[in-house]
Amino acid sequence: MKKLLALAMALIMVFALAACGGDTEPAPSGGDTADPGTQQTDPGASEPEPSDQDDPGDVVEWPDNEFTNLIPQPEGGTVFSEDAVDNAYFEGHTMTMTDWSVEDCKAYAEALIAAGFDKPGAGFDSVVITDNDSIYSFGAENEDGVYVTFGTSVAQKTGSISIQVTKNE
Repeated sequence: MKKLLALAMALIMVFALAACGGDTEPAPSGGDTADPGTQQTDPGASEPEPSDQDDPGDVVEWPDNEFTNLIPQPEGGTVFSEDAVDNAYFEGHTMTMTDWSVEDCKAYAEALIAAGFDKPGAGFDSVVITDNDSIYSFGAENEDGVYVTFGTSVAQKTGSISIQVTKNE
C-alpha cells in the first residue's frame, strides 16, 4: 500500500511539473498588423507584468545612488535593468547585467576585494561562492557591513549585482 501511495504521489509531482513547463519555441515576429492599442494574447501564455523599468533590450546607465556609490562600477558587462531593494532586513540596490563574462566577473571580484570587500558572507569560507563550468558567484562584506553579491551564468553571460545594507532595528 505504501509503495502504491508513493508511486501515485510521484506521478502527481511529475504531471504538476510538466504542467508548469513553458514553450521553448520562440514567439513569431513581424507581420503583426494588430492595432497597437489592443493586446492579443495566447490563452496559454503568461504575459510579463508591466513595470516602470526600461525595456530589457534597452541599455541602462550604471545607477548613481547611495548604494551604488558604495562599490566600484564593473568594467565589463551592460546594465539592462536596475531596482531598489527594501525589505524588513536590509535595503540596497540590484542591477541585472548582460554580456557579462566569467572573466568580467573575476576582474570585478578583484576590484571589490581591492575596495575592501574581503570578508566572506555568513556561512561561507571564501568570498568566491561558486566557480565551475556553468556559474561564477561572489559574496563579500566590507568593514562597514555593506554586503555585495554577484554572479553570472557562463552559458548565457547574464547575471546580477546586489548591494545590501542591513537595517539596524
